[in-house]
Amino acid sequence: MDRIEFEEGETIEFKRQWTEKALEDIAAFSNTNGGVVFIGIDREGNVVGFKGTEEDIQKISNQISSNLGITPRIIIENLKEKPILKIIVEPARFIVSYKGRYLKRVGSTNRNFPPHELAARIVELQGKSWDLLPSNFTVNDLDNAAFKKFTDMAKSKIVSIQNTNTKTALQNLNLIDKFNLRNGTILLFGKDPQKAFPQAKVTVGLFTEDGTEILDHKEFEGNLWEQLTGVINYFQYALRSELKIQIDGLSPNELQHKETWEYPLEALRELLINALIHRDYTSQSHIQIRIYPDRIEFWNPGELPPNLKPENLLKEHPSIPRNPLLARIFFYAGFIEQWGTGTLRVIKACQERGFPVPRFENIFGGFRATIYKEKYPLRELEQLGLTSRQLKIIQLLKTYGKVTIRELKKHFPHISDKTLRRDLQNLIEMELIEAIGEKKGRFYVLKN
Repeated sequence: MDRIEFEEGETIEFKRQWTEKALEDIAAFSNTNGGVVFIGIDREGNVVGFKGTEEDIQKISNQISSNLGITPRIIIENLKEKPILKIIVEPARFIVSYKGRYLKRVGSTNRNFPPHELAARIVELQGKSWDLLPSNFTVNDLDNAAFKKFTDMAKSKIVSIQNTNTKTALQNLNLIDKFNLRNGTILLFGKDPQKAFPQAKVTVGLFTEDGTEILDHKEFEGNLWEQLTGVINYFQYALRSELKIQIDGLSPNELQHKETWEYPLEALRELLINALIHRDYTSQSHIQIRIYPDRIEFWNPGELPPNLKPENLLKEHPSIPRNPLLARIFFYAGFIEQWGTGTLRVIKACQERGFPVPRFENIFGGFRATIYKEKYPLRELEQLGLTSRQLKIIQLLKTYGKVTIRELKKHFPHISDKTLRRDLQNLIEMELIEAIGEKKGRFYVLKN
């Protein structure tokens, strides 16, 4: 048979012939990024041809329309000199269901939307954000003391809340929808936010290096300001600090005591705020912070927006808040910038302490940021598949800063120069180290 070059994937599905099973693929494409269903190609990619008539094509179109409520474009094309039917599906402006199921495309498979993702998708398609939706709570559920503390802090920036009563200030800040507080307002200033949203909390755990033993565990609830304060206070309790004496002059009176924390607190604070305001509150999961001997991890439900990749956070990037109301109020309170500079400040704070650049990633249906104490921790290197000899070379570079082939020979007397150079070249290709200088005086250092 004639085999085609492309394969099934996130936007491509093959069907040997039309069956109602294809409706699942069309529904999943509609709810994700669109795609094409090819009728007349088997699962192995062999072109067998579409043998239907114009009347069959019309029946297929009617089936799609009556079952899914959409009308994708259907055309006949020749491929490998055989006719095939192409059903071209665009992303829908509403959630498409099939037999009571809501499907999305993941790789080459169709999966049910998890409930929180479905809720978030519906809100997104309505052109709204979750934090701006009205809640079932009224002004009577407002913590007036918390709201007054905020307005006292922000009124110099916001003319519209100066010399106004509480309800007017709420209206001017768009924190209320007619008579009901918005979801975000409950999180910010509600008397009991967890009564409405029990998932709105932060858990912090102290773990052994391999993560098998929990040394301490705390949960932080209340409004977002209380969660922020509680977690930062816990950091100051749980993370080690050291007292450094700095001499600024010749007199003993000019000795200065400086307390240095195990991690840069400004970086921890920035990542915590990021998790609080950008998490997906439609998910029933909560923010999780894991403290290990060699690293600290911040995880929150909800991946980055599709047009913002983790690597974009390492450079200037646009601000795309999931919860614009929360972000705006934190901005008015002076806790964040509006221009997507938070991760850059985290990177700067880490580098000023000699820490490696933090890792940002979408994982487990959420976003995780990890700060490592040292560059290239053993756990990470082992996951890259380094040999024991390459691991030792990295350790030598950590200890001595730089090495030459001659110095490596002292540590590996039974290994040939050719083998050591091959090890070094592999580490260079993995962008872990770099070579400095010409061949005769060449030495190797860890890559920044």
